[in-house]
Amino acid sequence: MKIMLIAPLLVLSLYLVQWLRGPLSAQGTMNEILRWGLYASFAFLVCFCALNRVGRQLIFAAWSILGMFLSMRALLAVCGVIELPFAVAYSHSSAVSVTGARLAGVMEYPNAFGAVMAVFLLERLFAVATYYERPQKRGDGCGGVEQEEAGSTAAALLRLLPLFPYAAALLLSESRGAWLTAACACAAVLLWKRQLIAPLLAAGAAPMVAAALFYRQLARAGLAVESSPGLLLLAGLWAGALLAGLWLCRRQRSAAGSAEPPCWHWRR
Repeated sequence: MKIMLIAPLLVLSLYLVQWLRGPLSAQGTMNEILRWGLYASFAFLVCFCALNRVGRQLIFAAWSILGMFLSMRALLAVCGVIELPFAVAYSHSSAVSVTGARLAGVMEYPNAFGAVMAVFLLERLFAVATYYERPQKRGDGCGGVEQEEAGSTAAALLRLLPLFPYAAALLLSESRGAWLTAACACAAVLLWKRQLIAPLLAAGAAPMVAAALFYRQLARAGLAVESSPGLLLLAGLWAGALLAGLWLCRRQRSAAGSAEPPCWHWRR
């Protein structure tokens, strides 16, 4: 973290010294001073937020808002709700696109959009899986009643909320490189942490199935649907994915808790 702070400040100081000594290009040097000053300010802000609990929550909120903005803006454009030029890239080559249309979103490039959506999807999948993999809190004594750690239903739904938009946007991008990379990254993490396999499957099954159904319906129409049917399809599949995902996660956690040995086994 110290390197992250020192490096941009060092480069900024070098440009400041050069500017004071009379550079060959005053405008170019000033542009670099502004650029590296921005880098240094950003690095300081990130380090401050990372070391502060409220700051970490702000970073997480900004990350979630950014992901939902990118995915939902693209999906709403496909459903005809909003106007977004170049949100869909068309191709007559089957080697480029199986359906002839690929979702590009605000990035206007399907491969880049797919890669970004894969990152957001993997982050949320493993965050949810890690949360539901944690053991449930138990009451005092052997006969204590288990306390559910998942919290309220609203909080659980918020954790699962972004999974369907991310998965749907990733599939509609038809970025085979992003698909393959996401699958390899997921497999690598699961080989390292095998205890996440069950909660990951529980968290990701419903959103992925709903996203596949959404992709199938829109692919038939070449990513060009009327606003009302498209919005109803999006809302219906999203709601179904949320409710089914919540049920699967809680069932998996309950099954994992009931499979644990009785507490008297751990006493001497």
